[in-house]
Amino acid sequence: MQLKTVSESLLEDVSCPDLEGRSDAQIEQLLFLSTRVTTALQSLISFRDSYSNYERLMTRLKSWLQRAEGKIDSIAMHPQSHTFDFWVCYLFTY
Repeated sequence: MQLKTVSESLLEDVSCPDLEGRSDAQIEQLLFLSTRVTTALQSLISFRDSYSNYERLMTRLKSWLQRAEGKIDSIAMHPQSHTFDFWVCYLFTY
């Protein structure tokens, strides 16, 4: 009986009636932050994909420019060549 009385008095001392309300607010805040993190992560993934595509296209463009410059240089070495020859040669080799 004495143990029951002690446990009941401890329950009265430890009881916190608004604990559930405060924990609900914390859970809502965590869910909100989780949503923001998920959205930011999706944005970063989208940016990474776009940047990878940009780098790939820039590599292709640089390669094309180097080939075109090489062909222009070879035409410049032959002054009798016409610009039309460059484009005909370029179009039929790529």
